[in-house]
Amino acid sequence: MLDLADVAIGLVKKTMHCYFEEKDMDYILANCINEDIPIIGFDKPDWVNFLKIENEHYQFYRLNELDFMIYGKLSIVELSDSEEQNEVVKNITITCKLLGDEISFTCVHMSHEQGRPFAISNNDSEISLLYREAMEKLFDVFVEYDNINDYFEYNEEEFEALFETDAHFINIDQMFWYICSECVHPDDMEKTDIFRNIDIEKRIKNNDCKIQFEVRIKSKEKGYKWVEAVVLLFTNSVYKLNKVFCLFRDIDNKKKSELENKLYARKDSLTGALNRRYAEAMIKVAVRENEKYSALAIIDIDDFKKINDTFGHMSGDEVIKRIVDVIYQVTDDTDILGRLGGDEFLLFIRNREKVEDIYSIMEEIISHTRFTYTEYNKEMDIHVSIGVATFNSTEVGFDELYKVSDEALYEVKKANKNTYKLKEI
Repeated sequence: MLDLADVAIGLVKKTMHCYFEEKDMDYILANCINEDIPIIGFDKPDWVNFLKIENEHYQFYRLNELDFMIYGKLSIVELSDSEEQNEVVKNITITCKLLGDEISFTCVHMSHEQGRPFAISNNDSEISLLYREAMEKLFDVFVEYDNINDYFEYNEEEFEALFETDAHFINIDQMFWYICSECVHPDDMEKTDIFRNIDIEKRIKNNDCKIQFEVRIKSKEKGYKWVEAVVLLFTNSVYKLNKVFCLFRDIDNKKKSELENKLYARKDSLTGALNRRYAEAMIKVAVRENEKYSALAIIDIDDFKKINDTFGHMSGDEVIKRIVDVIYQVTDDTDILGRLGGDEFLLFIRNREKVEDIYSIMEEIISHTRFTYTEYNKEMDIHVSIGVATFNSTEVGFDELYKVSDEALYEVKKANKNTYKLKEI
């Protein structure tokens, strides 16, 4: 019985013969795990003369139980009418995944080792060196890949410090494979599309050769941390990929600070509830996604001006915070609470099993927000009024819900206050 290494090498060997000798690109695509995997260096097989693989050597590397990599070196000659044969050497790297009994490609990469490499002048090399030195001062990890000569360079210690993993990679493909499949947060995977062949080709064609993005990568202490990535594509005169620079730096503290400030900008500084604009935006989305019984409630603190006049504005703030705490205690994390301004709040209760559940929540809010506030031998009874609009379909819009709940609140305030009125739509 053949072992996995023999089967995998046999598949890759057949794939290379189909591509070079039969001009069959479809065989590569047929063995890919999906159509979006990185396929680098394989152009459309439209050459005029026939090619023949003279010599080939493959090595098998096991990455884990399901993933492995095949590295190959191929000597290819061009068959023509002339006696002279042009020979080139190709380096092949294919990462694979074992799915049941089937082997699928997860990354395919080919590069030239020798032949007719594009010339790089001494001036270009000096500029490249100066650029590298400058970038190394700005970034934590600098990776340089020479596509013509299949050479890549990086500092293992710097990579290990940032990515918190063993950084001994055989080639650039293994590094990219690790970053894309083992390191990046699932929600950020789309940002790594730059490593896909079709994306690289489009960018080179459109002269869009600088790509900058932010992703979360795994961290032993933090779970995930934010990293900025910059990918620079350098081409030659015929728009073929020459060099790739990949730059990474830790921006976790800066990014989390930005997100925190952004979150604070969406929240009321006194209560922690959402501000009116953001609350209404979130509620509009929730209304469209409604599946069960939901409700929009406007909550108003009764006689709030009298509270401020009697005890002062600081005491009024304490009353507001206490009432908001009660609302958070009796509602779910999926519900939405926003401050309309002053002593009014907007509450969206979402996806309850029955309308009676909403009645129960209103009863709890009314009950727990009834208390006596005491300060400097003065007392005042605190309570709220609530207008509620309930619905159980997606045909109702936010404006209609707001209008109905506002009307219900008006009726409560006009009567005895200190209670709620619920209207079903």
